[in-house]
Amino acid sequence: MITPICLFAVESGSRSWGFASDDSDYDVRCVHVRPMHEYLGIHTPGEQIEVVIDVGKDKLEIISWDIADGICTDYPTALKSIL
Repeated sequence: MITPICLFAVESGSRSWGFASDDSDYDVRCVHVRPMHEYLGIHTPGEQIEVVIDVGKDKLEIISWDIADGICTDYPTALKSIL
């Protein structure tokens, strides 16, 4: 299995703005690209990947948008993260 390649990642959410509370999670927003053959098939990949990782009492939430779909269509949050 070939995994997507992360092109860009940024911290997001309350911690990035300095408004984190004791129970705030860590938010990461990314843009990724997949191998070309995955875009050319009948079963195209999803636009977004979401992963939540629990590390002790902390939670890491990662959301990644596909460069071909997510950024170019209806994801203003993705554009806001980049800009």
